[in-house]
Amino acid sequence: MEKTCPNLFDFTTYTKQNICDNTLDDAQLVTRCPLDKGRFTDASNPPRYSAGQLDQLPAELLIQVLLYIDLPSLTRFRRVNRRAMELVDSIPQYDAIVKHCPNIIRAILSIQADAFDCDVLYTTLCTTRCSTCERFGDHLYLIDCRRVCYFCFTRRLEYFPLTIGRASSFFTPDGTQQRSAITSRQRLRAANPPSILSLPGRYCTAWTSEGGNLVRKRLQLFDRQAVIQDLTGSGLPKLDKTTREPQRFMAIITAPYLFDSGRQADWGCFCLGCKEEKEETTKHFRIKYTREEVSEHIARVRQVLLCHRTTFDVCAQTRRTLLELLRLLAPAGVLALDVRAMQGALGREDYPARLFRQPEHGIVKPLRQFYCLALQALPGSDLATRRTIQFSTAPVRSRLLKWACCAAAICIQSTSFPIRSHLLSPKNRFSTMIAPQERNTNVRLLACLIDDDDTNDSDYRFLVDGQHVKYISTAPGTFRGAEDDRTFEPILLGELLPPFPTGDWNHGYVARDPETGKATFVRTETVQLAGVKNCWHPVKLNELEFTRQERVRQRVHVSTHPEVKGGKPVLIKLAVWPWEVPSIEVETAAYQWISDSGVGPNFMGHLTEGKDGRVVGFVVEWVEGARAAGPADIDDCNKALGRLHELGIKLGDINKHNFLVRDGHDVVLVDFETAKRDCLPLELEDEMSTLKSSLEGTSFRGGVEPAYE
Repeated sequence: MEKTCPNLFDFTTYTKQNICDNTLDDAQLVTRCPLDKGRFTDASNPPRYSAGQLDQLPAELLIQVLLYIDLPSLTRFRRVNRRAMELVDSIPQYDAIVKHCPNIIRAILSIQADAFDCDVLYTTLCTTRCSTCERFGDHLYLIDCRRVCYFCFTRRLEYFPLTIGRASSFFTPDGTQQRSAITSRQRLRAANPPSILSLPGRYCTAWTSEGGNLVRKRLQLFDRQAVIQDLTGSGLPKLDKTTREPQRFMAIITAPYLFDSGRQADWGCFCLGCKEEKEETTKHFRIKYTREEVSEHIARVRQVLLCHRTTFDVCAQTRRTLLELLRLLAPAGVLALDVRAMQGALGREDYPARLFRQPEHGIVKPLRQFYCLALQALPGSDLATRRTIQFSTAPVRSRLLKWACCAAAICIQSTSFPIRSHLLSPKNRFSTMIAPQERNTNVRLLACLIDDDDTNDSDYRFLVDGQHVKYISTAPGTFRGAEDDRTFEPILLGELLPPFPTGDWNHGYVARDPETGKATFVRTETVQLAGVKNCWHPVKLNELEFTRQERVRQRVHVSTHPEVKGGKPVLIKLAVWPWEVPSIEVETAAYQWISDSGVGPNFMGHLTEGKDGRVVGFVVEWVEGARAAGPADIDDCNKALGRLHELGIKLGDINKHNFLVRDGHDVVLVDFETAKRDCLPLELEDEMSTLKSSLEGTSFRGGVEPAYE
């Protein structure tokens, strides 16, 4: 199974919680409000019609005029013709919003939020603070475009919008409640306070219920603060259920922080150390931070993060003792630790950087278990600047002695630089630790295939000096005693593997030296690796020049390239291991068969492994916003599959995830790994007859099963 390697930032933060708040993020906005995203823009074909008198204005002035129009009106203007579309798309602020958070545009259009303009929205997205507290406001309150945090929009009165009936009661003349409802509603509409028209669906936090509270009707909701000037005197409604109140969630959507003039977006993250905390003043599992704020937060609360793998299983007493020890490292500048339990006998000569529990007579006793702590330094600390941990020995000694009773040794090491640690104690019970020097700093792990039983070779794919792809196979038992670290990039490259030999080679073989017990290169060689032979398209693109944006499934990623489609996302599919090449060869040929037919996404070029390297995949159009087909799409899927059959081609794999439905019910076929050409009519009829049952299937075969953190 191919594995990817986490970076150290993953040990301190996480981005998704296993809680569904049922806000507008969960309202199927992509389906409800599809966006064309420049689909009809073609620079080679100028617009036929002008924007009328607006074209007489200077471009700078025209952009400013459009910038101060509310989003629903701006979108309606954009629909006039292609010239209007060009003008709106040329607004830098609008382009940044569509690029980084198109769901906010979809939500605004869906709920008809017209109380603010594009400039207000962009300005709000370029801030971080909640409008009513000092936390990071990771949501937008779309009735009047205010940043808000989870605590404020679920509790504060100003984020509990009013229904039209409740709002109109505040416009009854002379303060009486018995006057005509029509008159009060007319006064309400004349005042025109900010309002939205909610979407039917499920809302509010789903703690015990899977789907939240179902609201079947669209409700016109008014901003409470605009209707009631004095919120303190209005009183909190008796029926306000905070996190169980649907109205509080109907105008809420998550929002990123835009920076670098809108070129980058930070969606925020949660502190892993606060995952179980409920102290709202400084630590709470619901508090979200920008990436810059995480380090400051940990430094402020002196929080030490204990991050462990799923295989890390110790008794409660051992865990408490370890936590006590780890907290002592916080003043020394430790920001985070990755803790992994490993098995095996240890000896001083093999592990000079570790602490050992010794009997009274000074004989090193082999240990059955030890824990590896990978440190991340707090910026500006002694650990980061002088690469040294210094602290009082008395409390450390007592904790270590207590920990020694739990039958374990401790390895403390840095994943980014050498550390010299001073842990002194009487009777030399614990030795000084010195971590090994850095090596292979110019190497990056791209992928690996590990034999879990360690009875066969394992294979690795590395990038050296940012431009050379090299493969390494390791013999069984090469990393004996450190099997859990074979996929952990910092330890794999910094400790387990020997320094990479220089020279022009692309495959190496590493085995365990029987004399030293360490991994060593047995040989390096230049071999002819299998690649795609049918390179029918004139364009070849370097795989290493792409920036991965999203993983669709194994070997398939959404990526960007500055010179491909104007830097917009495209889909790349890779086949780097020998057994993957035949299927990618078939699919590459299939795209040649269907070129210019419109059956599948546009083929944009072959993918090479480095500059002028072997062909290991291809680049195709990314069908953004499309969804997997379902039973209701049977007619459109029949037409799409029929067009393929007219070419004499059998798709082979007709699972529903290979039928992508995009705007306008247009169906695109993907994944041609098992496609066949020149098929008999009977074969094509059999495939068509099984399409209905495939669309009705409930499995995730061929797709991506939802993951929950």
